[in-house]
Amino acid sequence: MARFSWPTLDVSRKLSAEEATELAARVAELTKAGLLVLLRLITFVPILLVAAPHVRWLWPALYKIPMMGPLLRWSHAAQFARLMGLLLDQQVPLPDALRLTSDGLRDADLTWGCRRVAEDVENGQMLYERMAAMRQFPPSMIPVVEWGQRAPALPDGFRAAAEMFEGRVQSQGSLIEAILLPIMLLLIIGFVGMFVTAMFLPLISLIQKLS
Repeated sequence: MARFSWPTLDVSRKLSAEEATELAARVAELTKAGLLVLLRLITFVPILLVAAPHVRWLWPALYKIPMMGPLLRWSHAAQFARLMGLLLDQQVPLPDALRLTSDGLRDADLTWGCRRVAEDVENGQMLYERMAAMRQFPPSMIPVVEWGQRAPALPDGFRAAAEMFEGRVQSQGSLIEAILLPIMLLLIIGFVGMFVTAMFLPLISLIQKLS
């Protein structure tokens, strides 16, 4: 029975100037491709949100983007909780407050969830139970809403939830700034370094041959 052997790389052999130039050019192309993909993603997502803001499936998909997804979801959850607290403070009935809040949300999926919960609350069901049964509402919001509904201090419960998510948004924004900016800087420096190396290696090779 023939044995399978992995291909080996002779790391002791020095690369020639031509091989080093080709390697540097390939690495520069890969770095450039990575930067282009990142830039396209950064520009494509806002364009998609403007072009199709009422597509429900779009928002859960955006929430799965690493780092940016939680930031987006928590900002929408804070917006929902803040609006609910303001309306309930004005003695607006709970079903009407949910519908009015849904009109002011950017997240089409969360808007649909608010309207669905409003119908269930009108039929006599508990708010926190219906919210817990739907994926549109973050699970960490449910205990605060449950406390507010049982107290009863529902406006205070929604205000506490809004402050909690606003704090998460600030923390996540600081984390993204601390991580993405150095990564972008390293990618740019790497791309420029590889580009310069690819330009000067043939000149170095020519000087070595002449000498």
